[in-house]
Amino acid sequence: MSNEKQFIKAPDIPNIVAGDGRYFAGQLRKYLAIIAEQVNLANGFQANEEIGTSGIAPPPHFTLTFSMEGGLFQWSHPTYLDRVKYYEIRKDTNVGTISGLIDRTVENHSTKMPNSFAGTVFLYAVLKDGTASNGSRLDYSKARPVAPQDISLTPNDQGTLVNYTWVPLDCMGAHIYIDGVMFETPDNWFLYTGNSDKISEVSVAYYDCFGEGERSTIYCKVPTVKGFIVERNGAMLDFYWESVGINGASYEVRSSQTNQWMNGIKIFETGLLKKKMEYPKTGDVYFLIKAKDEHGNYSKEAAWFLLSTKADQQKNVILETDEDKTSYSGNKIGVYYDTKNRGLRLTDGVFEGEYVTAGHLPYKAIARSWAEVSVLGISDSNLTVNDLVFPCTDDRAKLITAVGGTITDTGDTDVKTYLSVGQTTASDVDVGASLNGSIKTLTGENPVVSDNAGTFDYGRWFKGLKQSELTRLKYSIPTPISQFRLTFDIRFNNGISPCTILMLKGEGTLELIYDGAFRLIGSDGKINVIHTVVPQESILSIGISQTNTKRSLFIKVPNMVLSNTVERSEIDASPVGKFQYVSFYKEIS
Repeated sequence: MSNEKQFIKAPDIPNIVAGDGRYFAGQLRKYLAIIAEQVNLANGFQANEEIGTSGIAPPPHFTLTFSMEGGLFQWSHPTYLDRVKYYEIRKDTNVGTISGLIDRTVENHSTKMPNSFAGTVFLYAVLKDGTASNGSRLDYSKARPVAPQDISLTPNDQGTLVNYTWVPLDCMGAHIYIDGVMFETPDNWFLYTGNSDKISEVSVAYYDCFGEGERSTIYCKVPTVKGFIVERNGAMLDFYWESVGINGASYEVRSSQTNQWMNGIKIFETGLLKKKMEYPKTGDVYFLIKAKDEHGNYSKEAAWFLLSTKADQQKNVILETDEDKTSYSGNKIGVYYDTKNRGLRLTDGVFEGEYVTAGHLPYKAIARSWAEVSVLGISDSNLTVNDLVFPCTDDRAKLITAVGGTITDTGDTDVKTYLSVGQTTASDVDVGASLNGSIKTLTGENPVVSDNAGTFDYGRWFKGLKQSELTRLKYSIPTPISQFRLTFDIRFNNGISPCTILMLKGEGTLELIYDGAFRLIGSDGKINVIHTVVPQESILSIGISQTNTKRSLFIKVPNMVLSNTVERSEIDASPVGKFQYVSFYKEIS
């Protein structure tokens, strides 16, 4: 294709088209293809710098364009073409090496793309005598696909037609998710042949050679409310939840002794996404929520949250006041002075204590209390800290307890994770990496891909790899496996957006994604799905297991009080083949 501008005329289409219209469609498609080619060239990226001191000019007219067929690198052959052995497109300037190589070709074009939608690439001509030309540098940043608009469902004799706005010229097609099951099409329509009466939710996202863009969702039925959380703050309860995306929707909340909607008592209804109210009852209380549209239709399922609102009877209290220098000379009833901690403690076997002393202003007191409720600070233990005076990333947090153990054991499918420092060894794993300040495996091997993987920050008890959109981390599995268990932890500082979390690749693929729910998608078309509340700041333990007959996904939020601290999805599924690699980003193959 020439890089010079072309003037395009509309095709000569007759006023009357005989037959079934295929001639008309062919002419129109040809015209649109030429228009798209010129638009993509105008909106593409061109080399902006020559680098190197070899004295040999790089191939000219180096460009990158995007179309419905994907990305395309193009350039013109240089004047010294008879001396050229091949061309290299690279992510770095180390000509001749495998690391950083995108493609090596004798043609003056390539469809192989780098991993990221933004970055820098270099083009070199390698001569027959082994020398290389100067490099041609190209900086690019491809906009992510916008959300599709005007999604509609139309039933006909063949099924249900899903329509939406035209696929952008720089995208390859669209992914349609019908109740979580993905379908792919290059057009702006898709014919669904399943039972349309059972469709609850349809999402559509355009995709390009770098992955999906933003999704749009429509609901055929009032969906289940997501992100429902109830927090106790003194005598007040704070309720939070996510919008169901339906105009004019309201939300009804009930309380109950069980998690059954019909047994609940309505406590409020609101059109907002939060509510604060006083709730005097104590004990284990289920709070349930449903969305309701303008016609009075409710969500089919209720989301629920179990809250333990126990009376504030503290079992161990250290009281620090201005009287520690006088060893608390006041009247002590059921408490004693702890010289080590320089404060008052409850006597063993005593559940209530009093300390009576004369008060003199100004007066300062700090109370730390331990209660038998599950609150932020410790997991896998009945004894938990009710109000921490230091963050969990502080070294003192390690003194609370040694946290670690088993997520679950289900017969021959077991998934284990160890959260405390120093408990993972290389003796019983195929490939393992602590990421505690290093990306090397426990056996000292480097990953096969490690782009933008050099920043470490506190995860929970130790440092972990801090990932950005440009991070690429991939490990080779020394002995390919088909049956396995795999665990890892993720910390989110500001919530989680739709993304690919992990991919296992080999003879088949397993991809773990988050799109409002966690989905483990196999190349055999089978999907594990877990819907769970993900707080804005939390640490998740994730486990994946594959046996000869079962495939399992486990999600555990170890630091938060949720209705279910461990979520599990198990399906009947045989292995999809042997896996050779595990990567923590979406690979486009």
